[in-house]
Amino acid sequence: MSLFPKLNRLFVAVPQSGQQKAAILVYKPVNVLEPKISPVEIMQPVNAPRAEEIILETLSAHPLLRKVGLHVIPPSGEKMILIANGNATRIGISTSEGDFAAVKNGKIYGPKIEDGQFYNMKMPMFDAQGRSIGILVMEIAGTDAASEEDAAQKAAAIRKEVESKIPSLESLFVTTAGE
Repeated sequence: MSLFPKLNRLFVAVPQSGQQKAAILVYKPVNVLEPKISPVEIMQPVNAPRAEEIILETLSAHPLLRKVGLHVIPPSGEKMILIANGNATRIGISTSEGDFAAVKNGKIYGPKIEDGQFYNMKMPMFDAQGRSIGILVMEIAGTDAASEEDAAQKAAAIRKEVESKIPSLESLFVTTAGE
């Protein structure tokens, strides 16, 4: 037998016995909630080599960061998407409503999350001239910050480092000289 939670079904193989032919029986559990099926995230194509380089440099320079992601509206795009992240499988996803809501007041937001004691920092992102270009998300280890306020100060310092490497939004989509 095999249980397929995403289908909410149990499949049971019944062997042939006498006159009864072999069969596959399908059972649907009763009195249980239907499983929540996550929506399929449509990935937008992204070619932002300089953005990815900056994010990887930032992760290397700050080993206690668990993740860093940069969300922007690409120059030819209409929606804000993740254009650079330490986890390349996430690049191209749309920015969530939660990320927009977290930074709508223009401040750094970063509650402590319990799956490893990290502060999930979200903040508006700017280029080196101070122009708004999107959202920066990072997770700072709880062992590296004494409080949410301390984590916000550390996140602001890291954001300043990243900003200094971004002359403009368009520069994030340019291939670096060594490639």
